[in-house]
Amino acid sequence: MFKKTFNKLSRKTSGLRGDAMPLADYGPDENLNDSTDIQWVNKVWVRRLFRTCAMLSLASVSMNTPQTFKSFAEAHVLQYVTFGLDLVVTFVFTAEMIAKMHIRGILKGEAPYLKDKWCRFDGFMVICLWVSVILQAIK
Repeated sequence: MFKKTFNKLSRKTSGLRGDAMPLADYGPDENLNDSTDIQWVNKVWVRRLFRTCAMLSLASVSMNTPQTFKSFAEAHVLQYVTFGLDLVVTFVFTAEMIAKMHIRGILKGEAPYLKDKWCRFDGFMVICLWVSVILQAIK
């Protein structure tokens, strides 16, 4: 029994769909909006944009430390770069969140945005991004 299950799992492909996108990127109900009017959220180039923005956000967080600013000769330039990166990433992820809310509904609908745990996590991260941008603007 164990050997059969192990053989089935080992024969499975690397977890890629037909469009060569990893399954781990999005929650299980992420493709519910395939039949709706707004399909740009599901396009390959948009997913790549989201991944790129996530990496830019990671780079910005890594650069946005007092020690980094002290060691960088032009600290004010680095502050503007990190603020600009955070602003762009925040706008992109906010647009994604609003589009998903429009597609799925916020509380009502076939698969409401706030009832999906991945969407709630995404929403929380967008709120954290906005707090970060606001705090950087105040500073």
